[in-house]
Amino acid sequence: MAAVDARPRWIWIGTAAVLASSEPADIYVADAQAGTVLKAAKVDGVTSTARDRSAGGYTHLTAVLTAEPDTPAARDAITRVRDAVKGSGAVVGGQTAVALDTSRAQGDEELLLIPLILAVVLIMLVLLLRALTASLLLIASVVLSYGAALGLAGLLYRALGHP
Repeated sequence: MAAVDARPRWIWIGTAAVLASSEPADIYVADAQAGTVLKAAKVDGVTSTARDRSAGGYTHLTAVLTAEPDTPAARDAITRVRDAVKGSGAVVGGQTAVALDTSRAQGDEELLLIPLILAVVLIMLVLLLRALTASLLLIASVVLSYGAALGLAGLLYRALGHP
């Protein structure tokens, strides 16, 4: 245990920061469209594009982003690359693209599921309590307490110095 102390943690953090900041976007496209897509993917926010390898009739292209992964600028660059290669059959992936897709899917799911869950709970409360007013008050108290808990957590995180 004496060989592992606090110093290697900084090395690990530095290594992770260097590796994460150079994560390119991956573009997969049919061999016939590779040249066109390679030129089209050079949009604002992309430092360089390069042909990586070909196999099975598809070519793997890499696009090095100007911004670090998981930043709004990198997500905007991924959106611009996707718009530029639209219609060519190309698929844009990579760490930033996955984070962007996950964020969009999560937002869509929240817009659907939260009201649906509240509606099901309201129906259950109306059936169990046989009183619409009490059920509406209980649902309102749940929504308000959830909002208060989020607000309190946000204030606490900011007080502790987290963004």
